[in-house]
Amino acid sequence: MTIHAFTSCSSTHSKIPDSPSIRQGLAGVALGLALLAAAAGAQAADEPVPFKPRYWLETGFWSHHTTPRAVGSYREQNYGLGLEWQFAQSWQLNAGHYRNSVNRPSNYLQVGWSPLNWSPTDNLTFTAGASVGVVNGYPKIHEGYFPTLIPMAAVEYRRVGLNLVYIPSVGRIHGAYAAQLKLRAF
Repeated sequence: MTIHAFTSCSSTHSKIPDSPSIRQGLAGVALGLALLAAAAGAQAADEPVPFKPRYWLETGFWSHHTTPRAVGSYREQNYGLGLEWQFAQSWQLNAGHYRNSVNRPSNYLQVGWSPLNWSPTDNLTFTAGASVGVVNGYPKIHEGYFPTLIPMAAVEYRRVGLNLVYIPSVGRIHGAYAAQLKLRAF
């Protein structure tokens, strides 16, 4: 399976924009992802209980924009498909494709860290943390590509889960809450 995290499906000639600020932003995201992966490896080595990786299929997003002038002016059913790989107790990698709020195809690649974990039963888990990554498909923002750092939470019950994220309003980005359904593959 090939995941195109930096190219839009609407064009076969898409490439990473040649802009110093975009290159610096993507380099920062790459460095952050590398540091997170290294930290995950160190954490995995320290975990007292063996962790079995989990794989989830994710839907697109249902979003609600919070900026007053944005409410009602964006697409809020952001259909798509993604994968989530929980490779350590508090670490995950998410990648996927969806139809974004400005009705364009978007791709994302995120590494999430959720140090807050609570399991009141063997089948129910609540987590909270943050993710860092990159998203494309928004042509009016940094030539369509931009790095992300967003708070996230999840609730998982047996083989069904719900990811919750908050995208803050920053510059030309209108904030939104988003929910994403996920089904455990194995």
